[in-house]
Amino acid sequence: MNRGYKVVLSDKLYSIYKRASLSCTLSAKERRAYELLIGNIELNVLTNAAQVQRCKESHKLPDVIYDDLYPVLLTVEDQKDLSLEALSKKTLFKLILTQSQGDVAPPYFNLKTPNINRNYTITRMHTENRQTLKDYLKNLLQDANDILIYDKYFSKKESNKQLFSLLPNQPITIKYIENGDGDNGRFIQRGCRGNAQWQAEKCDTRKVEFNRFARSHDRYLIINNKVEVTITSGFLYIWDKAKEITCVIREI
Repeated sequence: MNRGYKVVLSDKLYSIYKRASLSCTLSAKERRAYELLIGNIELNVLTNAAQVQRCKESHKLPDVIYDDLYPVLLTVEDQKDLSLEALSKKTLFKLILTQSQGDVAPPYFNLKTPNINRNYTITRMHTENRQTLKDYLKNLLQDANDILIYDKYFSKKESNKQLFSLLPNQPITIKYIENGDGDNGRFIQRGCRGNAQWQAEKCDTRKVEFNRFARSHDRYLIINNKVEVTITSGFLYIWDKAKEITCVIREI
């Protein structure tokens, strides 16, 4: 496997990607494709001689790029003529980014109708310092006016009150999913007493927008209904180094 390479691009997207690197003029449609690509790409991109040749012939790949890449790629004997599907197997994520309507199943990652999402993650193993994670969450919360906390064990650890120290000094509705014994509500309401601008609001899991939390295993922090942080092992491990924690951050 080429460990430095993450994904493959379709011929059309590869040509747009390389043309943009030269500040070539893109059509409005190509510009939209490029902007969507940049939001989902994982560098580095793997290509081969066969793809570069097709891009020159069919997708306006500039001669300056072709002349620079093609001779070098021809020397990579074991992959110079591979199909994109075969080439993708040599990348870390085994994906081909595309916008082609017919390519929606793996190894294709269709930017228009993605069934795989690109997210950010922060992982801290047990005993690793949590300060970077706490600082990032505080930055993420700096514009919060509406948050949702889901962790059925949130009230079980007094250390979880530290979450309130990450919140900004502004009006915030702090929504929560109640646990079986009703402790989450009481715990969060106590936390809200730390700032007169904060108010607690219980969510009804019978409603469509909250029903997922009636069966969820992971824990969640949702900010302004725009950013979702999935917390794999519980809020308490933001503060407690006894166990590893991974936070997955995605746009809703």
